[in-house]
Amino acid sequence: MNLRFALACGGLFLMCCDANTSSPASVIDSLRVLAVQADKPFAEPGETVHLEALIADPLGDGRAISVAWGTCVNPGSAELPACASAVASFQTSGSSFDVTVPSGALDGAPADAQVGSVGVVFAACAGTLSSVRHGLSPVTCVDAVGKTNDRATFVWGEKRITVLRGLRNANPKIARLRVDGLIWPETEERTLKACDVNAVSDCPIAGQHTLQLDITKDSVETYFGQTEDVVVFFFTSQGVLRDEFARPDTDGATLTAVALNKPDRTRGELLWFVVRDDRGGVSFTSRRARIE
Repeated sequence: MNLRFALACGGLFLMCCDANTSSPASVIDSLRVLAVQADKPFAEPGETVHLEALIADPLGDGRAISVAWGTCVNPGSAELPACASAVASFQTSGSSFDVTVPSGALDGAPADAQVGSVGVVFAACAGTLSSVRHGLSPVTCVDAVGKTNDRATFVWGEKRITVLRGLRNANPKIARLRVDGLIWPETEERTLKACDVNAVSDCPIAGQHTLQLDITKDSVETYFGQTEDVVVFFFTSQGVLRDEFARPDTDGATLTAVALNKPDRTRGELLWFVVRDDRGGVSFTSRRARIE
């Protein structure tokens, strides 16, 4: 395996969730795991890696979400079922999880690459998790009366950690978020105006809310003479986004706009922002808004 190719593919993140063909992927209307961040996207044998999941549950009204985690080492395939089937056991630990890379994770790795991987399978459940496999799913999620949950309340997927020696990859760093030109701290709830249209371009200026996420300039790293491809993904619980993703300009800024068309004002607005590089680096943030 070519080492450069292995590094570019090492942070592969696969997700299994219910496909909703009536809404774009950027509109979150059911339980989703939008990202999993590893504090060490590249790790050496023997190191402990801390994982944090970004869980979105906009219609859950604050319900408890159980999360199970399990690991596999060098599954040999980039496909999710390959790792899921190799997981010996799962541990429930909420939205965060620590995994120690086995000391022998590079044993048997190709001589021209010396790159391995640890796959971390996660399952998020609005109910009770059991270790019983259900179809392709490595665990089962059931509701209060014992009924197997559907994909609106149960999702699972995988985060890959690249294992190698002597090379690091830092997660992108979020510098700030602005709405309509004003800095929007994570702890503040803002008011956004709604409009009854189906497209951002049809919404009055007052209802087209500009979202700008800035990353630090050192977030875009180089390796082997190559420059990382960094992309920001935008998600919303209501409304229409002009762009589902954007790449930063030379100043590290990415832009989109949201128009809240025919919203449910009783539940407000949730926005999520996920920054990814093409080597497994991830950062994220979220905001809450009132709808006027």
